[in-house]
Amino acid sequence: MIEVKLPQTTDEPMDSVVILWYKAEGDLIEAHDVLVEVQTEKATFEVEAPVSGVVKEIRVKRAETASIGDTLAVIEEDACEASAPPGKAVVSESPIDEPADTTPAGDSAKSEAVFVQAPPRMRRLAAELGVDLTQVRGTGANGRITEADVRAAVRHSSRVEAAAHVRTVSAQRGETVERPIAPTLIRQTTARRMMQSLQQSAQLTLHAWADVTRLAERQEKLAQGVGWTAWVLRAVALGLKAHPVLNASWSEGGIVEHENINLGLAVDTEFGLVVPVISDAANRSARDLQAESARLAEMVRSGTVPADSLSGGTFTITTLGAYGVEFFTPILNPPQAGILGVGAVEDKVVPVDHGLTVIRRMPLSLTFDHRVTDGGPAARFLQAVAANLERPEGLD
Repeated sequence: MIEVKLPQTTDEPMDSVVILWYKAEGDLIEAHDVLVEVQTEKATFEVEAPVSGVVKEIRVKRAETASIGDTLAVIEEDACEASAPPGKAVVSESPIDEPADTTPAGDSAKSEAVFVQAPPRMRRLAAELGVDLTQVRGTGANGRITEADVRAAVRHSSRVEAAAHVRTVSAQRGETVERPIAPTLIRQTTARRMMQSLQQSAQLTLHAWADVTRLAERQEKLAQGVGWTAWVLRAVALGLKAHPVLNASWSEGGIVEHENINLGLAVDTEFGLVVPVISDAANRSARDLQAESARLAEMVRSGTVPADSLSGGTFTITTLGAYGVEFFTPILNPPQAGILGVGAVEDKVVPVDHGLTVIRRMPLSLTFDHRVTDGGPAARFLQAVAANLERPEGLD
């Protein structure tokens, strides 16, 4: 018998919730088949079967919590097809990801009328979550239904049903009914870490403007398709090379200045805030930073980001510019000593040579841990980031 244990998927020892079992007790399984999907406080991961055999026991059911090292299931190794329980069919999925046609001939017209193109995994997920695939709009290639589409349908259905129930009860009682909403794991993690951050560090925020007029004029010539966030990532990476005191963290043993510059980028998702990490950012060009940040953001929003991309950050960038926000007070991502908030780029009329001109400027908000450094070094780092953005020829 082989025990399938919950692996450690992040640097932190956090629990996971079982989201979906792809196999049931008695099912045949091949080595490396996806056995179960689990969700940590940061992301969703798939656990594969280590060997071929038969699933003899599932110990952690759907919606139950497991800790690292807990046994999720037990597999009887090298079991043959005869081990499947009586009456349980063994289905082989076709290599083109389409289910076998088992519809009676007389129902063929009905089957064609409701057929939805979706791989078997999505069909199993939809069945498990009670989602009608005919009501799901696919956002994948050629309209293909993705996992995100199925999960979005569940959330939408739950919200609609909950709202309808509350309205019905309210109408019957003639009163307004309010009830708490269970937070997601990501929301719970954010709440816990932000409280920990504020309670266990000495935070101070500095604000400054960066004149990005020249960068706005030249960014397409410097690197076509590179957006503001990538330029900020590049400016911050260069700034941390010159001011490594901000590429640090506090520990009981002393201040740790990190050798590599690994930039966390806060990504807003419908589940909550997730911070994937761009490793070795100081040695990446603006083009590379643009491609990597876009790749990580897409994986975060689809729930497919790998575990090693969610840990190891040494400094974080968060942006609210898309929402028209200027200056704000970002909260440190512990144990990091610094986080830079980026606001909306705006036009500003300023006097020059007895006349007026229009410049473009970007608001920057730096929160730093006063235990690690003082206001002077932090201000010099912020000044260096602004100067890098003001001299675009040095960014790429």
